[in-house]
Amino acid sequence: MFRDADQAILVDDGAATLSIYDYLLRPSSCMLPVKLFDCSAERLREVNQIKLQLGMLIRPRQVKIFSVFNFADSTPGRHQFRLLKNALGCPSTPGNYWHFIGSPVVEKNIASAPEYDAVLVDAIESRQHQGQAVYIAHRAENLADKYDKLVALGFKVIRSEQPYELLLLQQPDYPASVVSFHSTCLFNLAVIFGDNIEKICYQLCDSTLRQLKQLYIMQNQYSVYQHIDSIYQRLPDFNIVARQLTYQEPA
Repeated sequence: MFRDADQAILVDDGAATLSIYDYLLRPSSCMLPVKLFDCSAERLREVNQIKLQLGMLIRPRQVKIFSVFNFADSTPGRHQFRLLKNALGCPSTPGNYWHFIGSPVVEKNIASAPEYDAVLVDAIESRQHQGQAVYIAHRAENLADKYDKLVALGFKVIRSEQPYELLLLQQPDYPASVVSFHSTCLFNLAVIFGDNIEKICYQLCDSTLRQLKQLYIMQNQYSVYQHIDSIYQRLPDFNIVARQLTYQEPA
C-alpha cells in the first residue's frame, strides 16, 4: 500500500506537471511530502495526527515522474506511447488539412475573447497553404460563443469526446500542422510523430502574461504566469514553434 511505500511514482497528467516539478518537487529534491498550502503549526500537527491515526508513516519519500518530459533527477523512464502506437498504428502520410486545437483560456479568464479571436485570424491567414482548417474543440470550451465565428473564418468544427491523440491515430493521414495555445497535445504529438507534423504554440501577449503574475495557484506557491512559463521554457526541446502576436486590448 502507498502508506508503507518508500517511493511514489507520479503519472504525468499533462503539461501541468511541469510547474508542479519546477515549484514544488524540485525545490524539495523530489521528496514527499511537499508544501501545497500555507498553514499554521497547529494545523500541521493536526494533519500529522490524522495521518498517524490512519496508519500512515510520517517520513520523507522519494517521488519519480513518468512523463513525456525529461526530469533528469526524477524519471523512471519516459513515456513514448509505444503501447498506443502498436495497438492502433500511426498514420505515415500527410493530409491536405491542418488542425487548431481549441483552448478554454477565455472561459478560465486567462485571455480575453478579442485576443483569442486575433489568434484564430492569424492562424487562418498564415496557414492557407496547408489546406482545410479544422478546429478541434476542447471539452471545456463554450463552443456556442465561438461556432459562428469559426465557420465564418473557414474552419470545419469538430467536437470529440476522445482524447486528441487517440482521435489522430485513428485517421488515415495526419495534419500538416497542429496549432494551439499551451496545450499538452503539442508535446505528445512531438513524441508520437516526431517532426512529421509542424507544431505551433501561440503564446499569450505580454500584457496578458503580466496580469497572470498576480493570479496564484495553490495559494501563493506559484502564479499562473509561472505555470505557463514552465510550459513555454520546454517548447524548444520538442521543436515546437513559439508564435506571439503584438496584440493590444481595445481602449
